[in-house]
Amino acid sequence: MTHAAYLDTPEGLGYNLLHGLCFREEPTVDHQVAVRNVVGLLHRYARALRRGRALPAINVDLGEGDVPAPDACFVSWERVLRMNLYFAKIRLGP
Repeated sequence: MTHAAYLDTPEGLGYNLLHGLCFREEPTVDHQVAVRNVVGLLHRYARALRRGRALPAINVDLGEGDVPAPDACFVSWERVLRMNLYFAKIRLGP
């Protein structure tokens, strides 16, 4: 799959595009509990420092055909303002 085709796919959320391969891994219950805990810790960190936002399962567009979807991430306010909130994607690449 090409990077452009992936970006045109409305169900991109939760999928990973790495080196042209699109895939999704189904998480276990224990994994989801761990993700919830990590997002909670990141949320407290973000609120305490007022430097950004903690987000679960967001696509990170690195450009060049790579769009991983980490289970949890911290996004600075500078990057939050550049996010595509409709598709829950953030562009970090060139």
